[in-house]
Amino acid sequence: MDGDLAEIHTAVGPVGVHGRSPSAEKIDLFCAVLKLAIEIDGPQHLADPAAYRSDRRKDALLQENGCHVLRFLAEDLGKHLDATLDAILRAITHLRRKY
Repeated sequence: MDGDLAEIHTAVGPVGVHGRSPSAEKIDLFCAVLKLAIEIDGPQHLADPAAYRSDRRKDALLQENGCHVLRFLAEDLGKHLDATLDAILRAITHLRRKY
């Protein structure tokens, strides 16, 4: 697993944490080089309709600005970390071909 994290860091280079995307939205992780936004959603994102709608608007703004958005449940980072990292690595591989 540590190898996966190192591979992600090597693949994308510096990644902003709680950075601002090109659309000026606050996001959890953002790699400007690949235009990759990664969001980690806790229970409040699904339980509150206003938060859910806000997240969908943010996704739309990011996509309108050419960004690829990945969303993961916070609980999956603990329960399904390998699958989460695999999904991120697949996105990085795809986006590196594009840029």
